[in-house]
Amino acid sequence: MLFSLFNSDKEKKLDAALKKIEFVRPTEAQKNLMRSDILRAISTQHHQESLGFAHLVRSMKKIGAEVTPHVHFRAMLRQKLMAIAEFSTRNFTHVFARLFHNHRKLWTGSIAVFFAFTLIFNFALDVERADAQYRTVLEDVFGEVTIIRNGQIIKGEKQLNLRADDVVQTSEGSYAVIRYLDQSLTRLDEGTNVKISRLFIDSQNTSSTIVDVILYKGRIWTRVVNLHDESAHFSVRAQNTTAVAKKKAAFDVRIADDLNGGGSKVKVSAIENQVDVQVSTKQKLVQTTLLKGYSAETTDDNYSQPKINNDEDEEEEEREWIATNLVKDAEYIENVKEESKKQRLDKIPNVLQGAAESTEIALTFDDFDKQMKILDAALQKLPRAELLIERGRHRNATRLLQEFEAELQTSLAWIQKYDLQYPLKANALKRKMNTLLADVEKQLALLLPDDPAYDVKRTVSEAKVSVSSGWKERVQRKLDLADTMLEDARDLLKKGDKKRTAEQVELYSQIIADVAADVKDAPEENRDEVINEILERKAQELKTLEEISAPNADEPLIDVLLQAIDPQADIDQKLLETSLQKTLSEAKALTLEKLSEAIIEAQKQPAADEAIQKIEDVELNGKQLLDVELSPTSITIQSGGDVVNVRQGE
Repeated sequence: MLFSLFNSDKEKKLDAALKKIEFVRPTEAQKNLMRSDILRAISTQHHQESLGFAHLVRSMKKIGAEVTPHVHFRAMLRQKLMAIAEFSTRNFTHVFARLFHNHRKLWTGSIAVFFAFTLIFNFALDVERADAQYRTVLEDVFGEVTIIRNGQIIKGEKQLNLRADDVVQTSEGSYAVIRYLDQSLTRLDEGTNVKISRLFIDSQNTSSTIVDVILYKGRIWTRVVNLHDESAHFSVRAQNTTAVAKKKAAFDVRIADDLNGGGSKVKVSAIENQVDVQVSTKQKLVQTTLLKGYSAETTDDNYSQPKINNDEDEEEEEREWIATNLVKDAEYIENVKEESKKQRLDKIPNVLQGAAESTEIALTFDDFDKQMKILDAALQKLPRAELLIERGRHRNATRLLQEFEAELQTSLAWIQKYDLQYPLKANALKRKMNTLLADVEKQLALLLPDDPAYDVKRTVSEAKVSVSSGWKERVQRKLDLADTMLEDARDLLKKGDKKRTAEQVELYSQIIADVAADVKDAPEENRDEVINEILERKAQELKTLEEISAPNADEPLIDVLLQAIDPQADIDQKLLETSLQKTLSEAKALTLEKLSEAIIEAQKQPAADEAIQKIEDVELNGKQLLDVELSPTSITIQSGGDVVNVRQGE
């Protein structure tokens, strides 16, 4: 603990007790009245010399010498004291303010002490949480594990921090688990040698992460938990083959001896969801997407095309490896969900923090600074709403979520109002809004519609759309929302919830129909760029729909048992399955229809042939995903057994 002054059990119990207190949430009218009361109190203070400030400085120096505050704490305290100093020395112009110009020092000194106390009281917890995030560590080790760093050999131990360019080696009979800054996980089998090639996190958008790993020898299992940002990915490269996950996924990569042709071969297996595979041959770069149950094998001669297999008939040893890792993954994902939930709920300010932040906002007179602080306060409403939902107070939670959306709209209105007059400030506020929303979205990514707090996740996703600035950004964010609906549908189906799966697919269909309507009303200067975005997204959406429609989806054991015991349950499940397949079929047809319309629009572009060829080159499990036929009067698209024909000019 950083501060020995607050390291006793009493302070911990006090902090825990404060966090359990119901939050008093004033209305806007009450806030305005509070602000008036503060100003009125200041105006009636008796004149005081600046002795209070001198005493405050001496006291703070004494405390600082005793507790040696962390650099983050000093920065936070400095920011708050600067706000007070600005208030204390501000040149007010209105008559009322000039009346108390000489009476502010006592008040501001008191507020400064209050801020300092609340910071010291709460900071020890906050800084530990901040320092624990975004690290890459050895999560677990067994046996002999070594790290090679800058030519030095380091013994692998639990919770050892890892860096880019570190090489991790496991000897025979040993294994290691690496947890990355994006919460992804790899398990190294015995006799494995991997290099962490790249670790990146965008300081302006913590959901934008890149992790690149190189496998030199052996085998690794990778679980990608909650990649969310469009630019994020996790990749494993082995020889001339690279496996890339851009969303949730589980995949296996290994290098083994090629018993047929000598040399070695690489096998990439998609265990859950989907993984993109890129193979560099001497002729070209081969790219395909593997769905669950498929694998790609390549040799090190750089000549042959990847061999795509359906791994239904895996050997017993392989099935055991997969089953063991899936069990461990399930436990790890639950731990990540609990960690994320704790991080969200820990952001709820206790009584002292909340009072300090509300007072700071009230004493901030610069409009831009106030908007920045109001935005922070708005985000705190989300974990509060989640806590209220957990306690069964749904009406209060709904009110909080509505206030959150309203405050975002207020910030957006400020951005639009001052975009030309103060472009730097407007961009800074917009950037902060987007960063905060993206960070919260990533934390909520594992919540599904069967979770009581899913309304919070849905509110954040829809809020991103509502605060879009411009037509292009709005369309992109609607497409993001459509992707989220499909991903949640896929995860629900794994749990056997066919009813909610169908509901999510229906929501997806509504969103893409809405996007299509937006495109028709789009200004010409944005149309081409967004049409290309839609073309790429539709191909990905079709992959996910194929994945959800796959007949080999595992049925939860509980459903199998219920159907065996209760014949009616079997009938109900078959009805749900029929309804789900109908919904999926309609969604695929609609997606193909909207893709056809996008291709028709793309034909008007100078690079139309290139855009259409790019669509036709998309592969799924080593086969062409889409077959596009163009004629002067119509366009026909075939995907699997689905065919859509759209007449041009309609």
